[in-house]
Amino acid sequence: ITGWYDNCGTQSHRSQKRHRKHGDERMADRDRLVILVKMTAQEGRRDKLIETMQELVVSSCEEPGTLAYQLLPDLNNKDILWVYEVFTSRAGLDFHVLNPILKRTQDALKEYLAFPYEVNWTTPREGEGVPEIA
Repeated sequence: ITGWYDNCGTQSHRSQKRHRKHGDERMADRDRLVILVKMTAQEGRRDKLIETMQELVVSSCEEPGTLAYQLLPDLNNKDILWVYEVFTSRAGLDFHVLNPILKRTQDALKEYLAFPYEVNWTTPREGEGVPEIA
Protein backbone atom coordinates (compact mmCIF):
# COMPACT_ATOMS: atom_id res chain seq x y z
CA ILE A 1 0.00 0.00 0.00
CA THR A 2 1.73 3.12 -1.17
CA GLY A 3 1.18 6.66 0.00
CA TRP A 4 -0.21 5.68 3.38
CA TYR A 5 2.83 6.71 5.28
CA ASP A 6 3.03 10.17 3.73
CA ASN A 7 2.76 13.43 5.64
CA CYS A 8 -0.25 15.66 5.11
CA GLY A 9 1.62 17.55 2.42
CA THR A 10 -1.25 18.01 0.01
CA GLN A 11 -1.72 21.19 -1.98
CA SER A 12 -4.41 22.35 0.44
CA HIS A 13 -1.91 22.27 3.30
CA ARG A 14 0.75 24.03 1.26
CA SER A 15 -1.61 26.95 0.74
CA GLN A 16 -2.12 27.29 4.50
CA LYS A 17 1.48 28.34 5.16
CA ARG A 18 1.69 31.02 7.80
CA HIS A 19 4.29 33.77 7.68
CA ARG A 20 5.51 34.27 11.24
CA LYS A 21 8.48 35.79 12.94
CA HIS A 22 10.91 33.22 14.34
CA GLY A 23 9.86 33.87 17.97
CA ASP A 24 6.17 33.58 17.08
CA GLU A 25 6.86 30.25 15.36
CA ARG A 26 8.43 28.82 18.52
CA MET A 27 5.37 29.82 20.55
CA ALA A 28 3.10 28.27 17.92
CA ASP A 29 5.13 25.04 18.13
CA ARG A 30 4.39 24.89 21.86
CA ASP A 31 0.67 25.16 21.15
CA ARG A 32 0.85 22.10 18.92
CA LEU A 33 -0.32 18.72 20.15
CA VAL A 34 1.49 15.56 19.14
CA ILE A 35 -0.27 12.25 19.55
CA LEU A 36 1.38 8.86 19.12
CA VAL A 37 -1.00 5.93 18.92
CA LYS A 38 0.35 2.39 19.21
CA MET A 39 -1.77 -0.30 17.59
CA THR A 40 -0.93 -4.00 17.84
CA ALA A 41 -2.61 -6.12 15.21
CA GLN A 42 -3.69 -9.68 15.82
CA GLU A 43 -1.12 -12.02 14.28
CA GLY A 44 -1.39 -11.88 10.49
CA ARG A 45 -3.95 -9.04 10.53
CA ARG A 46 -1.68 -6.01 10.05
CA ASP A 47 -2.70 -5.55 6.40
CA LYS A 48 -6.37 -5.46 7.45
CA LEU A 49 -5.49 -2.88 10.11
CA ILE A 50 -3.77 -0.72 7.47
CA GLU A 51 -6.71 -1.12 5.10
CA THR A 52 -9.13 -0.10 7.86
CA MET A 53 -7.09 3.05 8.55
CA GLN A 54 -7.05 4.16 4.89
CA GLU A 55 -10.10 6.41 4.89
CA LEU A 56 -9.20 7.99 8.25
CA VAL A 57 -5.67 8.87 7.15
CA VAL A 58 -6.93 10.55 3.98
CA SER A 59 -9.75 12.47 5.68
CA SER A 60 -7.56 13.53 8.61
CA CYS A 61 -5.04 15.11 6.26
CA GLU A 62 -7.83 17.32 4.89
CA GLU A 63 -8.91 18.61 8.31
CA PRO A 64 -8.07 22.18 9.27
CA GLY A 65 -5.59 22.15 12.12
CA THR A 66 -3.93 18.86 11.13
CA LEU A 67 -0.25 19.31 10.29
CA ALA A 68 0.68 15.63 10.10
CA TYR A 69 -1.20 12.36 10.17
CA GLN A 70 0.98 9.37 9.37
CA LEU A 71 0.59 5.62 9.65
CA LEU A 72 4.00 4.13 10.45
CA PRO A 73 4.98 0.45 10.56
CA ASP A 74 7.14 -0.55 13.51
CA LEU A 75 10.51 -1.77 12.23
CA ASN A 76 11.03 -4.20 15.12
CA ASN A 77 7.60 -5.83 15.32
CA LYS A 78 5.57 -6.53 12.18
CA ASP A 79 2.31 -6.53 14.13
CA ILE A 80 2.72 -2.99 15.49
CA LEU A 81 1.63 0.18 13.70
CA TRP A 82 2.05 3.72 14.98
CA VAL A 83 -0.12 6.70 14.14
CA TYR A 84 1.76 9.99 14.36
CA GLU A 85 -0.57 12.98 14.58
CA VAL A 86 0.33 16.67 14.87
CA PHE A 87 -2.33 19.32 15.40
CA THR A 88 -1.87 23.09 15.38
CA SER A 89 -3.63 23.38 18.74
CA ARG A 90 -6.29 21.82 20.92
CA ALA A 91 -8.87 23.29 18.51
CA GLY A 92 -7.36 21.23 15.67
CA LEU A 93 -7.64 18.08 17.77
CA ASP A 94 -11.20 18.96 18.78
CA PHE A 95 -12.12 19.23 15.10
CA HIS A 96 -10.50 15.85 14.41
CA VAL A 97 -12.43 14.16 17.23
CA LEU A 98 -15.70 15.29 15.61
CA ASN A 99 -14.82 13.54 12.34
CA PRO A 100 -17.45 10.76 11.92
CA ILE A 101 -14.88 8.65 10.08
CA LEU A 102 -12.81 8.53 13.30
CA LYS A 103 -15.61 6.85 15.27
CA ARG A 104 -16.40 4.45 12.43
CA THR A 105 -12.71 3.51 12.14
CA GLN A 106 -12.30 3.05 15.89
CA ASP A 107 -15.22 0.63 15.90
CA ALA A 108 -13.89 -1.29 12.88
CA LEU A 109 -10.35 -1.58 14.32
CA LYS A 110 -11.57 -3.71 17.23
CA GLU A 111 -11.88 -6.68 14.89
CA TYR A 112 -8.15 -6.61 14.05
CA LEU A 113 -6.46 -5.38 17.25
CA ALA A 114 -4.73 -7.80 19.62
CA PHE A 115 -5.01 -5.21 22.43
CA PRO A 116 -6.76 -1.86 22.85
CA TYR A 117 -4.70 0.86 21.15
CA GLU A 118 -2.49 3.03 23.32
CA VAL A 119 -2.70 6.84 23.01
CA ASN A 120 0.24 9.01 24.09
CA TRP A 121 -0.04 12.81 24.18
CA THR A 122 2.78 15.31 24.16
CA THR A 123 3.66 18.79 22.97
CA PRO A 124 6.94 20.15 21.55
CA ARG A 125 9.29 21.70 24.10
CA GLU A 126 12.77 21.69 22.58
CA GLY A 127 14.15 21.47 19.05
CA GLU A 128 12.42 22.05 15.78
CA GLY A 129 8.74 21.34 15.18
CA VAL A 130 6.95 20.12 12.09
CA PRO A 131 8.18 22.48 9.36
CA GLU A 132 5.74 24.58 7.42
CA ILE A 133 5.29 23.33 3.88
CA ALA A 134 6.49 25.84 1.30
